[in-house]
Amino acid sequence: YADPWGESMGPPPSPDESGPSSLNFAYGLGSTVVPAAATVTLNATALRACVLGRLYLGALNAIAIPSHADEANMTITSIQINSTEQLGSAVGAGVPFTAFSLEALSSMQNLNQFVPLNGVVSITVVNPGPNPVTVTGHFFCNAS
Repeated sequence: YADPWGESMGPPPSPDESGPSSLNFAYGLGSTVVPAAATVTLNATALRACVLGRLYLGALNAIAIPSHADEANMTITSIQINSTEQLGSAVGAGVPFTAFSLEALSSMQNLNQFVPLNGVVSITVVNPGPNPVTVTGHFFCNAS
């Protein structure tokens, strides 16, 4: 429960006066279908400045019995904030998709990177498997 802002407190601060992420909870990346043996990029634009925390991704195939089995073969080959690469490995080396799945919650670290107003976050996903999958993702934002 949050108390309403009272007149005695003066005008409420703008998001910029409150600091990055003070009003942000999550930064959605949307969802897209990754065809079999294909690469796609999820893109999202910041509505206001924020500090990205933990990244969570999920992939669900759409075959007869939907499952997350295809996640094991998928990789993340790029995470960019305003065209600045966040992965420290060689270009295209990638990180296992499962490193960002719900099962990896206990071991995943915060990205802790600032994204300015209208900043663009891009995540490139490779699906080498035989099934198309729907990929969805989001960051939780850190308080600043």
